Amino acid sequence: RKGLLMLGACLAIGLLVVVFAQSRWVWLSMLSLFGAGAGGGILQVVSLTTAQTLAPDRYRGRIGSIDMTIWGLMPLGTVPIGLIAGATGVGTGVAIWAGLGALIALALGAFLPALRRLEC
Repeated sequence: RKGLLMLGACLAIGLLVVVFAQSRWVWLSMLSLFGAGAGGGILQVVSLTTAQTLAPDRYRGRIGSIDMTIWGLMPLGTVPIGLIAGATGVGTGVAIWAGLGALIALALGAFLPALRRLEC
């Protein structure tokens, strides 16, 4: 069930980055970042593979282009994180942003049953 795997990876990334942002112990910080990185790798591989598998042959190049565009736009996310961190502190700002990502993953899982049942 690739949909549940993607949602679980999103949730894990968000929660583990919250743990990292609030951690005061090096070993916990390293462990949480390792887990978040593993979740990110799983999410990227499963989501891109699923998109390429489900897309008709004539759209596969466009799917790859959209993926590259998303990667190119990712630094724009640093603007709101910077604003939040400037107002609340770096650890709190990162925790808020990661927690928001985890909440979005939960909401997607709750309101999109087709995503939860996604298999390919």
